[in-house]
Amino acid sequence: MKPRPSRSRSLVRRVTGAMLAVAILIAGGWYLSPIVGDVLPGPSRPMEAVIATDDVNLRSGPGTSFDVLTVVPAGSELSAERETVNGFSAVRIDDQQGWIASSYLSAPGVAYAAEYEVGEAESLPVTDAIAAAAEPEPTTVLSQPLPTAVPVMPEPTVEPDPVVVPTAVPVLAETTQVQAQLQPGEKWIEVNRTNRTVTLHNGEIVVATFDALMGKDLSADGYYSTAVGTHYVHVKEKALAETPFADGVYLTDFVGFDPDRSNGFHSPTRDADGNVVITGGTATLGCVRLSEMDAQFLFEFATIGMRVEIHD
Repeated sequence: MKPRPSRSRSLVRRVTGAMLAVAILIAGGWYLSPIVGDVLPGPSRPMEAVIATDDVNLRSGPGTSFDVLTVVPAGSELSAERETVNGFSAVRIDDQQGWIASSYLSAPGVAYAAEYEVGEAESLPVTDAIAAAAEPEPTTVLSQPLPTAVPVMPEPTVEPDPVVVPTAVPVLAETTQVQAQLQPGEKWIEVNRTNRTVTLHNGEIVVATFDALMGKDLSADGYYSTAVGTHYVHVKEKALAETPFADGVYLTDFVGFDPDRSNGFHSPTRDADGNVVITGGTATLGCVRLSEMDAQFLFEFATIGMRVEIHD
């Protein structure tokens, strides 16, 4: 009896006629006995520590036709040969030895074919194909058969649909009404003297409506009134500048629409350093005064030549 199916291998022991009445496995013209001799011989077949991944039968031979010796609990540590026979691994657990289906071990053994040199004359006894064809070994003590493990394939990488981000229009805290998406059409500015509001239009779309302070002269066309009529933006000045109508008073975001009266939209009053100055006034000398943020919004919206309609 030899440790491997090859004439070049050393002899393990001689088998007498009386010892041949054993279970055998025919593989490539050689006979493998799981009973005669030590199932786990010599240092030429290294052992490795493995773990049973589920409750599994320990059998007397490498196949489901062999008797069940015991049930090895899941998580049990045992020693196993690196080689497999018909999808089974020879193992030793405590003082008991036998065969366990390799699919239930965390480190299955390698088929004999992996350890033979190319060109050896004899046929290889067991191939990877034989081991792969073996059915998974069910555990007889369980109420239900163990499920066949299915490889978990990685999820395919799916490119997300491109997100279309519309052009954003700033939404400011002081606005009383905002329409975020602009539509094709004429952009223009409406000033309602009755309810003291400024409304930005884009065609039929209301872009934003602001509260505002207006001229103290309530007449329709007085010099210190926010004069009724159709006007057009003629100048834009973003930077801090002193107004000629009051010493030490500065403005930003000026959008002029009435050159005859020097009227325009602008920020709250500021000092020379640009700090907002709270005056407590409720009217202007004809300009349209907005909050700081609303004045910035209107400044970005307005263009030279834009129509400004003022009405009661």
